[in-house]
Amino acid sequence: MRVFIEKIVHGGFGLARTEKEGVIFVPYTLAGEVVEVELMDINKNNLKLAKPLSFNVKSDSRIEPECRYFKECGGCHFQHMDYKSQKLAKFSILDDCLKRIGKIDYDKYEWVDAMDKFGYRNNFQFKVDENGHLGFYKMFSNDIVPVDKCLLANENVNKVIKILNNLLSNDNRPDEIDIRVSPQNEIYLIFKFEKNKMKQQMNSILKNIEHVAGIKVVNINNDREESSFYYSDAMQFDISEYKMVVSYDSFFQINYKVLNKIAGLINDLINSIKELPSIMIELYGGVGTFSILNFYKKFDFVIMIEESHKSCDNALTNLESNDIGNVSVWNVDVETGLARIMRQDLDSVFIFMDPPRTGLTQPVIKSILRQKPEWILSLSCEPSTFARDLSFLVKEYEIVKMYVIDMFPQTSHMETLTLLKRSC
Repeated sequence: MRVFIEKIVHGGFGLARTEKEGVIFVPYTLAGEVVEVELMDINKNNLKLAKPLSFNVKSDSRIEPECRYFKECGGCHFQHMDYKSQKLAKFSILDDCLKRIGKIDYDKYEWVDAMDKFGYRNNFQFKVDENGHLGFYKMFSNDIVPVDKCLLANENVNKVIKILNNLLSNDNRPDEIDIRVSPQNEIYLIFKFEKNKMKQQMNSILKNIEHVAGIKVVNINNDREESSFYYSDAMQFDISEYKMVVSYDSFFQINYKVLNKIAGLINDLINSIKELPSIMIELYGGVGTFSILNFYKKFDFVIMIEESHKSCDNALTNLESNDIGNVSVWNVDVETGLARIMRQDLDSVFIFMDPPRTGLTQPVIKSILRQKPEWILSLSCEPSTFARDLSFLVKEYEIVKMYVIDMFPQTSHMETLTLLKRSC
C-alpha cells in the first residue's frame, strides 16, 4: 500500500490517510515522503500502525542513522532526520496536540536547542537478557535488544555497560539494572532481581567499575521488596553551586545541561514580571530542584508540595545543606495541599507546576482555578496531557510565553515551559 506522509504526530509517527484503512501511523518517516507500507498486526492505543517497506519519494532531510541499533531498539524515533527536521517534527507534534486535544490555536512558541545531540543522558533503566547482556525492549515488543553502547548515553554509562556485559551471565543476572551518573561523573547502580544471586558479584563489580559512589540491590520475593546498599544510600552531587541529595528512586532530570537552561529560562520569565507575588506555590516539587535553583531567591516564601515521602526527605536535606530557610515542604498529594492553601486565604500567589507524564487531575485543575493565582508557570514533559490541561486553564488565563525545549534529542519527546497570566 502506497501512502503520503502528511505530518509527524505524537509518538514520532508519520500520519497518512487512506481510503480503505482510514488514518494510519508509520514510524521512521518524514513529512512529505511517499512510502510503500504494510499494516502491522499491532494495536497500540487503538492506532493502526504500518511498517515502511520502501520509499517512492524521500525527504531531502533524511539522513543515515548513527546508531546501528536504530529501528531495532525502541528508544529513538528521529535518528533518520537531520536536526532541523527534528525541531520541525516536535513543533508539528505540539501543534497537533494543542489543536486536536486542547482546541487551542497557538504557534508562537520558541525553540530551545539541546546543547548535545548525543551523549546527553545520565539516567537509564536497562533490561537484562538471558545471557546477562544489558539492552532495551524492541519497539512494540517485550523482546530485549542487547547493546554494547547507547549513543544517547553519557560516556561513563557506556563504560559501565561494557563492564557489566562482561561480568554478568545467566547464572547471576538481575532482571533490570539502572545506571545513573552524577554531574561529577560518579556512578550509581540499582540491581533488581527476584533471586539473591547478585551478592557474590559485588566485589567484582566494585573492583572493575571506577567512580562507583553507590549501589542499591533490590530483592523481590513473593511481591516483597528488600533493599540493601553499598557505599551510599542516595546520590550526592552538585548542581550549579548547590549540593543535592537524591534517593535512588526519586525523580531527577536526565539531561543536566538542559536542566540548567530551563533554570535560566525560569529566572528570565520571573524577572520579566514587574509586580511579583510574594508567595510561590510549587506543585510536584520533587527533591526541591527548582525551589533551590530558582524560587527561594525570588519570593519571600515558597510552599513546595510533593506526595513522595522519599523526595520530601531529600528536599528537606537539600534545603538544609544549602542554608535555605524560606521554603516549606508539604508531604501531601497536590489536591490536599491546594485545599490546605485555600483555607489559609492567601491574597496573591504564583503557581509553578512540573507534573508527571499523566498531567493534572481534574480536582487539581479545579483547585488551581479556585485559588486564582495571578501567574502560572507550567513545565511539562508530555504534550498530549499538557494540551488537555491547558484547555481548561486558558478559559481564565492567557498564554504569555511558551518554550519548546529539546531535552531529549533523537526522540519525539520534549519539554514545554509555559507562562500564563490571569485574564479574568
